[in-house]
Amino acid sequence: MATATLTLGSQNRWLADGTTTDWNFNFAGGYISTDHVFAYSMSTDTIPVRHDYVVTSGSFVSQYVLRITPAVPNGHTIVVYRDSRNNGLPLADFVDGGGINETDLDAIARQSIFVNQETLDSATTQFQTSQPELFDQFAQATLDQVDAVVGPVVSGLAAEVAARTTFQTDISSSSTGNGAAKVGFDWALVPAAVDKVDWGLYTSRTWVNVLRYIPINLWSGIAAGTSTTDVATYISTAFSALKATARGGTLFFPPGVYPVSSCALQWNTTGSSVSISFKGSGQKATVFKKFGTSTSPVFDFTVPSLGNGVFASFEDFSVVGISTCNGINMTLFARYQTKNVGISLCNTGLLETGCLIANHYDPHWANNITGYKCVVGSGGVYPNLKQFFGGAVFQNSSWGFDFGDGDSIFVYGTDIELNGTAGVLTTGGAVLRSTLGVSGGNASIAFNGAWFEANNGNGLLIESATGLAVALRDTKHVNNEANNELTCGAIRSLIIDNAQANAFGDTFTIGAVQSLIITGGSVWTLTNSAVSWELHGVTIGGSLVKYRVGGSGLGTYNQNAERHNSATGNVSVPHATATTLYTVTGATPRMLNVFACLGGSGVNYTVNGRFAWDGANLVRMSGDNALNHTLTASGANIQSTQTSGLTQSVFFALDAIGT
Repeated sequence: MATATLTLGSQNRWLADGTTTDWNFNFAGGYISTDHVFAYSMSTDTIPVRHDYVVTSGSFVSQYVLRITPAVPNGHTIVVYRDSRNNGLPLADFVDGGGINETDLDAIARQSIFVNQETLDSATTQFQTSQPELFDQFAQATLDQVDAVVGPVVSGLAAEVAARTTFQTDISSSSTGNGAAKVGFDWALVPAAVDKVDWGLYTSRTWVNVLRYIPINLWSGIAAGTSTTDVATYISTAFSALKATARGGTLFFPPGVYPVSSCALQWNTTGSSVSISFKGSGQKATVFKKFGTSTSPVFDFTVPSLGNGVFASFEDFSVVGISTCNGINMTLFARYQTKNVGISLCNTGLLETGCLIANHYDPHWANNITGYKCVVGSGGVYPNLKQFFGGAVFQNSSWGFDFGDGDSIFVYGTDIELNGTAGVLTTGGAVLRSTLGVSGGNASIAFNGAWFEANNGNGLLIESATGLAVALRDTKHVNNEANNELTCGAIRSLIIDNAQANAFGDTFTIGAVQSLIITGGSVWTLTNSAVSWELHGVTIGGSLVKYRVGGSGLGTYNQNAERHNSATGNVSVPHATATTLYTVTGATPRMLNVFACLGGSGVNYTVNGRFAWDGANLVRMSGDNALNHTLTASGANIQSTQTSGLTQSVFFALDAIGT
């Protein structure tokens, strides 16, 4: 038979017998709504695990009998409790022009009294069972706090009740019904008052305070940063309890230094998708510090397979490791984000393996061997989209960023500084590996407003990768070792727009890039071996280059950007047959921009291209072909090939620069 173990004004507890399902509870003053009645059970493990039950109106056998099925396991503690806080909001809200009734006044008066009792009862159960010697002191402090918070509320309500007859008389005698505007109690004070309560002692069903799972005797050491007890197991237990709810939520870490040997957490179970987030109290307030000397990462976060719909967020904390272990390993997340996360003194600060989409806001990854690294997952799971917003990646001895794979990577306004090892060209600020884009054969990488400064080795190293397209927009390159601001191998295309590398000797070294375009900005020294290239309004070595085009086999040609000639027309083009749209003549070098389409045939037939003419040879430099339509250069001819299955009229417009 179930045994009652505790009866308080807002809580009843029993020791379950494994068979009882109906629980007859008794609250002082009852309860206002069935929505305010909750239940949970606690296991008898060394570290108890809490299980919250879903209580609905259908769970009530009668007003004070709650049915929980299946039966609570034998030996577990079952708790039925009242929580009238209503998310910190009053149960009634008076407005100008509205009426006042006894029901609403009674509801808010009872709510205030109930919250008082519930606060005291929660404090009682929190401390009475763990440290009796502290209970009396804490209980008195709690009562003082509740009096300070609830007292003004109750006083205001009493004033209202005392004057209610007068107000109702005013209302009934008013032709406009504005008597309610005379109510003297200001509800705007209530949220501010409720905010004064330390709700950190309480845990909602979706927001779990990790201290609940850490022995209380460790709290002071964690808060002071002096604890020498590994808390990895406690974090894992808290995580498992939150995951077991099948609803997920947030695991909250109050300020302190948490010693962690290695904590391996898997984000979902077979057949379910549970999204759980980690949230600290601030990057410098919540710190996870490596405990021991193992090479296992401080945190090893995994998802067993992709396609689970799992989303996770990691916010407001730091990880401090050792040089032989990683800070955080992320594996096979379909989508996750970090916000204001610091990682330092690790081998690799953050290692992503096979994660599809990741957004990183205000990262601070410093004093590691490698700050950040992403690689392909086992079984060929390739990263897709990575974005970095602000923050700083600095003083990492190998690379700040090591991009090993990914289809689309964007870095916005990040400070990439003081990375690399002096004299070692295989280290530096950031490296784009030759493995990028292997999933689809192409990859797009863009640095927007990023700052490369005082890196050893290379500021930015781009390895040869045939499917790689890179853009540098509004970037700053300054004081990187030996003026190695940018070193680029043979890639598909490189666009440099308004980049600044204008200190004496600053060097961009460009290898056999298929298409290079530099617009605006400045660079002191440009070593250029691109197959085809254009320069627009860029300052090189202190001299403005207004417009220049060239490449392998073409030589270098200065162009007059203000001389244009245009042409339009339409040509009948048979299916799958290269057909000339336009023939370039004359010995004057020029640039031709061409747009072509099949009238009304949509995006699969709309193309554009940029062609360079050196007076004898025509080369296509850049542009976009369509699924069923391409533009090519043949001799002096710009040709169209369409694969609609029929002969079609191809319409084109052409702008020739430098004629």
